[in-house]
This record gives sequence, structure tokens and C-alpha cells, in this order.
Amino acid sequence: MESSNVPGGSALCLDVQWGSAANGTPVWLWPCTGSVAQQWSYNSSTRQLTAMGKCLEFAAPVVQGSQLQIWDCNGSFQQRWSVVPYEDGTWGFSPVAFANFVGFRMDLVKNVAVAQQPLWAWPTNSSSAQKFRFYTR
Repeated sequence: MESSNVPGGSALCLDVQWGSAANGTPVWLWPCTGSVAQQWSYNSSTRQLTAMGKCLEFAAPVVQGSQLQIWDCNGSFQQRWSVVPYEDGTWGFSPVAFANFVGFRMDLVKNVAVAQQPLWAWPTNSSSAQKFRFYTR
């Protein structure tokens, strides 16, 4: 799977802010352009979501509201993702370390799909704010 957009015809994609590969760079929504900052891949063996050679993770400590960011891939649990398919063809993503007992998902802040909107950790609720589409470029 590569790249991701937000359902509902919003034409917004998960994007590494300003295309910066620096550790700690936040991930937000940005109009889909196909840039390398929007080309996400999921490796089912390592369970890592990567873009620009970096792994997607929640900023530590992982609590409600922790922002998504990129970081050097290091095999930590906060960089391993469980992929949850929904019947409507969308996907939810939970960090493996927390999926079974805390129940956080990747989530759009306040369920608002606009450019520059950040993503954060939020309790699992299967709302549209926690559903994403991946497609092959």
C-alpha cells in the first residue's frame, strides 16, 4: 500500500509537514500531490508505516492527544501498527504496543478534514476521524 487519503472525497492526504525528514516532524493533512512526503508504505513483516525513509509514530509518551510524527525507524513498539480493515474499504491504525489494552487509534484532530490539520492518538471509536484509504500509485 502506498499513500493515504482521507475518505469523503476530501482530496487530502497524510503528509510529512513541509516535506522535512527531521526526527519529530509532525504528520498532517495536505492536498494530495503525490510528493514523497505523501508516499506511505506499510510493511506487514515489520508492521511499520514509512515515508521518506522514516517511521510513523506517536510522540512519547503515548497518551490521549499525542501527535503523530516521523522518526528514524528503530523497531520500537510505538512504530509498529495494527491495521484494522472496515467494511466500507477504509482502514484504522493502532500502535501494536497499545492496541490491546489502551485502545488508541490514529485520528484526525476534532474530526476536521482540512489542510494543515494534525493527527493524534485518540481512544478507538471507529468514527470517520479514524478511517483512512490507501491506494497504490
